[in-house]
Amino acid sequence: MSMLDTDAMPARIEEWLAANVAPATVRDYSIMTGGFSRVMARVDLTWADGREETFVLRGDPPPELAALDSDRDAEWALLSDLTALGSVPMPAARWYVDTEDAFGTKAIFIDHVDGGSLQTTLDEGRDHAATVDPLVGLMASVSAVEPGQVPSLAAPESWDAHMDALIGRWRDLADTHCESVPIVRHIASWLRRRKPAPAPLRLAHGDFQQGNVLDTGSGLQMIDWE
Repeated sequence: MSMLDTDAMPARIEEWLAANVAPATVRDYSIMTGGFSRVMARVDLTWADGREETFVLRGDPPPELAALDSDRDAEWALLSDLTALGSVPMPAARWYVDTEDAFGTKAIFIDHVDGGSLQTTLDEGRDHAATVDPLVGLMASVSAVEPGQVPSLAAPESWDAHMDALIGRWRDLADTHCESVPIVRHIASWLRRRKPAPAPLRLAHGDFQQGNVLDTGSGLQMIDWE
């Protein structure tokens, strides 16, 4: 069983929702394109009271199709923190399937928001100059989040400890790689000699670029927090 099984997934989703949220009927289940490392599907629901909603379901691909490993537990925890905080524009996290029993993978339900990637709308003619302020505003909303506001992320002891740990990853990579990679050792040494001066610790999105920004037509939202 995997999320790619479009014939079986609607019934599985209905069963999980009935047991964990509320009875609903899946009107449509379709795999979404554009995700690189995770499987994403659009789920159109009708609840028992007649309300209709649409969600995005995110989970892991089958092992033979996985491009990289990442942690759904950690992603859900961060998405939950940010949804509760409410200061970063992003699709809200709704529910977490915390075992692989139902869908063959742990999976996250988030709100579906109409729109496309900012990169697509820029390619299609969105005014670049008019995009600067909204994009900077989105970036500022992320970098305004203080460590204590996201309990799922362990707060570093200090700026120096945090930077030393990040730089140390390069040294660890050089030490554990299957062959000598001089450029990696050079990067580690270069960074250590040029460690930035202390600054307030704030949240950073690990892949802040146009493809991970959703353009809704009425604003920009941050996606892809894995």
